Amino acid sequence: MEAFMRIAMEAAEEGRREGGIPIGSVVVHGEMVMPIVRALIAIAVSLVRSRVSLHREIFTLQHQLTVYHRSIRRPPVRPSDRHF
Repeated sequence: MEAFMRIAMEAAEEGRREGGIPIGSVVVHGEMVMPIVRALIAIAVSLVRSRVSLHREIFTLQHQLTVYHRSIRRPPVRPSDRHF
């Protein structure tokens, strides 16, 4: 496994020297090694999760508004009102 990590780190260094980030390279932060792809997926999931939360709030507010509209008492319509 150590040989694989050495090869992966060499490939990442070579890609960085060339000005890019190769797919599957790693980001080293302190002693933690985090694959770039995994980091990008985590960012995408956090964006989607916040959108899901927003949609849930909108749905809840729409439901509350619907319930409120149903609870408003309307005066009965009389035949004379229909002439307008």
